[in-house]
Amino acid sequence: MKKVAERGVRVTSNIVNMKNFIMRFLLTMFLQVLASNAETPGSSSSSTTRQSILTTSSSNSIIYSCFSSTNSNEVDQSSGKEACCKGIIEVRQQDNSDNINDDSTDQSSLFYQRCVAEIALVPSSIESATMVGNTDDSAKFSWMVSKTFESVVKSTSIEQFLWESSTGDGNNQFQRVPTQTVTPYHKTRFQPPMQNSSQPIITIATKLDSHLSRDGGMHRLFYHKFQSFESNDGEDDPNYLIYLTIPKGMFIDLDDPIESTTGSIQSLPTENNGAVASVMNHGFVVTASETRKSSVLSFRARLHAATVCDIEQPAFVSGQHLLIWEIDNIVTRESDTTPAVIEFATKLHLRYPHPSSTLEEWIELPSPLLFTTLKHYPPKSSEGYEYGYNWDLDSVDRIWVAAGNDEDHFWIMCMTISFCLIGVVIMLRDISKVSLWDDL
Repeated sequence: MKKVAERGVRVTSNIVNMKNFIMRFLLTMFLQVLASNAETPGSSSSSTTRQSILTTSSSNSIIYSCFSSTNSNEVDQSSGKEACCKGIIEVRQQDNSDNINDDSTDQSSLFYQRCVAEIALVPSSIESATMVGNTDDSAKFSWMVSKTFESVVKSTSIEQFLWESSTGDGNNQFQRVPTQTVTPYHKTRFQPPMQNSSQPIITIATKLDSHLSRDGGMHRLFYHKFQSFESNDGEDDPNYLIYLTIPKGMFIDLDDPIESTTGSIQSLPTENNGAVASVMNHGFVVTASETRKSSVLSFRARLHAATVCDIEQPAFVSGQHLLIWEIDNIVTRESDTTPAVIEFATKLHLRYPHPSSTLEEWIELPSPLLFTTLKHYPPKSSEGYEYGYNWDLDSVDRIWVAAGNDEDHFWIMCMTISFCLIGVVIMLRDISKVSLWDDL
């Protein structure tokens, strides 16, 4: 009888502990719901912020970059994305240059939902901010959209407009101003080359050869190749910034993002003293193999990300990511007079797409953009450098991905639930064999 009483006390104690745990869990969930409701879209923290939107468009693609006068730490990312997407909707409704009809409320609502789901946080560039002495020069959010999926017309013409909000009351009317900026992610205007320029730091576009491998299935290599700038006076030690837009159907494992095409790779400890300020910073040193006759002995590559890339999300619930490769510390052979060529590859992984009746999905991978920060303009005889801002926004790789059959959703759901229930029954049977309830 004494043992039975002790077992009864233990059972009663376990029941009380379980009730306390459930009450704490429900209370925690209730407080989280209250906190989320307190930060609704259009709250004062986001609506009172004056914002600017930079549109960079070509024949097939357009980049929306959002700038805010409020520090990103003061406004949470969710509210910032919602405010940015509301501004983009208003800009599209005011703009008639891209022949987009947004008169339908339903269409605007769907576009807004897509924007909130896909828009990416931008790692801030320190060097571009120092050019104008204004930390608001760098965009907070960016979103790249294809204008048409059928268009195959290639054009090098780029149009840029800076849309400035007149008020910060949440019902902004934007004023459109034509502009030419150093990158699609900065408001600093591009200055044409001038003799005896005293500008301390300049940013110019450079030519980048990138292509995606056809092998690898769900895991592909994205190859990059460009020619580095050689200064005559040795004063310039340029940083090369590769802006890489990762679409919603892909991701990069930030712990293993790079593949060497010329030699070996060594990981470096995290550093935040480069040209980019980012939350995630992964550094690597790429060293050329001794058997390979390369003009570049080694260089440092640092991958910057503003947020973590969730590698487990399927394509239909993930968004875009804007990552920046920062290339510097380039060591070349002293006896080699050939131009230094930087080569490496980014490891891309495909996400599982939404089930489809066509059993396939197509992903558009935009071409990355390469920019260089220098102290002096390169001579006009230098190859691979653009004095204008004719970036290639139309070159994309279209990747085919196999998708599940949407018509099988019901049967797969039933089979999954059935196997789960069978597993629960088997687990309860095994537990009952070793339980002590029969001794009470």
